[in-house]
Amino acid sequence: MTDNPCYPITIYYRDSGEWKESESYDSEMDLVVGLEFADTEEVEDAWAIKAVDKYDREVSLKVEAIELVRFELSKQMEHLGSEPLGLE
Repeated sequence: MTDNPCYPITIYYRDSGEWKESESYDSEMDLVVGLEFADTEEVEDAWAIKAVDKYDREVSLKVEAIELVRFELSKQMEHLGSEPLGLE
């Protein structure tokens, strides 16, 4: 297994305090076009997102104006069980 995130990347959005799976992206192009502006580090944002890779590893990513600015495994990586990111 690589130390870099592996596609597909699945995005979870916070909805009424719960994390809901939204989209999966198979490539960088799909990811930046689909998200346009997104940052997994902006937890206070009303549009908070979480991202996981093919191996259920949390990914830290930032997309600005369809440019991938940050794309790495999260330093606080949580492996998923049956629940997304272990979040209720």
